[in-house]
Amino acid sequence: MANEEAKGHRDNTALYPPTVKNAEKSTAPAPPQLQHPEFMAKVPTATNLKWAASETADVYHLQVATDANFKWLQVDDHNVKQTEFSLKNLEPGKKYYWRVAAWKNGNMPGTNKSFFASSSFTTVKGE
Repeated sequence: MANEEAKGHRDNTALYPPTVKNAEKSTAPAPPQLQHPEFMAKVPTATNLKWAASETADVYHLQVATDANFKWLQVDDHNVKQTEFSLKNLEPGKKYYWRVAAWKNGNMPGTNKSFFASSSFTTVKGE
């Protein structure tokens, strides 16, 4: 046993160096700020969705649905490069829910996407 103690503890740091976190790649982008339409607004059956840019986002994930749980998606676009999206041919007199998340390419898993910012609007009948 004295022989084993003399050898000491094996140092594996040469084989497995400690990981160093890159703060830039381990911080999720800020959620976008939704601008238009305002929450519960009444809009025509063709409208534009607008949001303020998230500083570190490369693209945005946009979803539009006819239910608050986003089960019945009308739009599910993971690669929106602009901060505006045009919707057409919406059903008159119907409530829609929409949400946007910022995405940063090259980030570590779990930090590449922000939380969703969400809202809803209703289309005007007869337009």
